[in-house]
Amino acid sequence: VNYKDFLALGSGAGGALGGDDQSALITEEVQEKLVQFAKQQKGGLHKIFRKLDKDGSGEIEAREFKALLRKMDVELDDDDVSNLIEALDADGNGALSYAEFVEFASQNRETPAVRAILKRIVAELEAQSSEGKSADVGVKLAAYDTRKRGTISKADFEKCMKKLDLDLERRDIQTLVEFFDPLEAGELVVRTVSQWFKASVSEVE
Repeated sequence: VNYKDFLALGSGAGGALGGDDQSALITEEVQEKLVQFAKQQKGGLHKIFRKLDKDGSGEIEAREFKALLRKMDVELDDDDVSNLIEALDADGNGALSYAEFVEFASQNRETPAVRAILKRIVAELEAQSSEGKSADVGVKLAAYDTRKRGTISKADFEKCMKKLDLDLERRDIQTLVEFFDPLEAGELVVRTVSQWFKASVSEVE
């Protein structure tokens, strides 16, 4: 079960867990509680993650994640917690990195403005492709992740967009930042952004 399939349950799309209603309710409850909790904390998701990561490993283990759930008044048994972590754990190491944590909490939803920008990006990529140009957005984004945390700053995202030579205005980039960082954590998850652009590229290939 991957992250996308698990999130699909929360939106009633079925998914790899077989459309289990209980799993869908757990997903929605944890997401909603985490969003509310993050908005109440100074420092947002970054501060929450830092406090949970008591051993300084850079990852949240099951026992640390359970401590967060208790703070949010979410009671889950060990099996549910394990299943949730497994679904969100993109690299399969049994723990949640900061990037995985932010990706789950952010709950990206495309707005009409974001879809309009996407349409223009697809047109630009198509034009670049016809000129023999190609860009691996994921690689370019990852180059800015100098701390190897799976995230980049808003400023670095803007620099990357300019390097890609896409026909985007500053307000377009700001709209994308708000889309990828709805909780204003101050950082964007490289994997999430890369996958979004990869989907765009596949439309013109």
